[in-house]
Order: sequence, then C-alpha cells, then structure tokens
Amino acid sequence: MKIALFLLILLSLIPLNAFAKEVKAIKSSTKIFSQKIEFNLPEGWKPVFENADQATYMLEFVPAEQTKEKWNQMFTVQGFKGLAQKMSPRDFLGLMSKVYKGICPNQAIFELVEKNSLIQYETQGALLGCAAMNKDHPSGLKAGMGEVAYFIAVKGTYDMYLFHKAVRGNKFPIGAAPLNKGNANDFMSNFMPIRLCNGKSQPTECLK
Repeated sequence: MKIALFLLILLSLIPLNAFAKEVKAIKSSTKIFSQKIEFNLPEGWKPVFENADQATYMLEFVPAEQTKEKWNQMFTVQGFKGLAQKMSPRDFLGLMSKVYKGICPNQAIFELVEKNSLIQYETQGALLGCAAMNKDHPSGLKAGMGEVAYFIAVKGTYDMYLFHKAVRGNKFPIGAAPLNKGNANDFMSNFMPIRLCNGKSQPTECLK
C-alpha cells in the first residue's frame, strides 16, 4: 500500500482569531470500507477531490472560493483498509512524521495532541507540518511557504481513519507555528463532532 501518497501535508497560515469562529454546518456522512463516518461540514465548504482504490480512500474539501490547486484551508477525510489490525493511531502518526521529515528536512513539525474525547474509539491527535519549504512540492506547496495541520487518527474496528484540517501560507519560525496545542481544538471545532458508526447501529445512527 502506497501510504506515502496519501500522507502529503495539506497545511497553511490564517489569522488565529478565525480558528474559533462559529459557522453554520450540516452533518455529512459517508461509508468508508467497513464503517460509516460522520462529521460536520461548515456552510460554504465544498468537495474538490475524491479518490478510492482497494486499500485507500481520500475526500478533500475547501472553502467555496478556493480550489484543489489553489487553497489556504483544506479538510481531508482518509481511510486505510485493514490498517487498524496492524498499528495504533499513535504509531500511524509517528509513521507520518517520518514522511514529513523527508519532505521538509530540519523544518518539520510533529507534536502529539491529547486524544479527542468526542470520538468513542482509540484516537490520537497530532500537529504536523513544515515551517518553511526549501523547494516546490507536488502537493502545490511552493518553496518559501509553510504549512501546519491538525490530524486525528482513529482506529476503527478493522480500518484506520484519518481526519485533518490544514492551513497553508507564508513560512513561519519553526518554534512559532500559527497552530499549536492551545488553539488546535478551536481550529477543528467547526467540523466536530466526528463519529464512527459501530457495526450494530442503524444506518443513520453513530456512537455519541
């Protein structure tokens, strides 16, 4: 499974006071491999990319005025079939951090965040990013830009699920990222709660 292809860093810089802004949202749901997942989608966000194969799934959203190629905020949902049987969410995020370090030598960001209590499965959060790219990257991140994102990895019954919201913009000092443990929950709040349905739930019911 080409995990690295789905671990590209999708991050950026936006004003910190925008993180906690409350907006209208609708409940969105989709079945990914063995389980259905639910999350809130803020008003004005749209899907711009979906890709699936036998082992992986990816769905990306950006604000209405942005595109898949040109954005400064992105929310992504991913699924990895069978991976929950092979590693923990923490180990999975540790693997991702190695990918980031390869993309962004000496400027990579990796910091574990307290587990999110809104999800009734084993979870682990982390901040991942690149303070300053030294060269262009196929993801669209250009040299001199910086990215940071809040990732939540969830160990489902059989599959691993990954939810992340990213911001992208100008480079920043590696010790002064615009996204940190103090504002990470506010940053993700418009997409919460995130839930996985258990195997015995009715089609429209998820764990609360």
